[in-house]
Amino acid sequence: MVKDYIRAAMKHATFEQLPDGRWYGRIPSLGDVWATNQTIDGCEESLRRSLEGWLVYRVTAKLPVPTVDGIQPIPERFA
Repeated sequence: MVKDYIRAAMKHATFEQLPDGRWYGRIPSLGDVWATNQTIDGCEESLRRSLEGWLVYRVTAKLPVPTVDGIQPIPERFA
């Protein structure tokens, strides 16, 4: 489930090149999940790691995790 959630969330990622040449990526529906890197590929990988960390934090802190494309990463009985 977690891999499916991450894959679905990454499909919603947006990327833009900053004036200094770095890349900025974020997942708009998850507000505070973002990353920067020197290359777009590096930015995508950094964003994926940021998403993974965000997800671990939310689950550990028992904070709500939004459903993405109908996918909930943690079954309700474990939330």
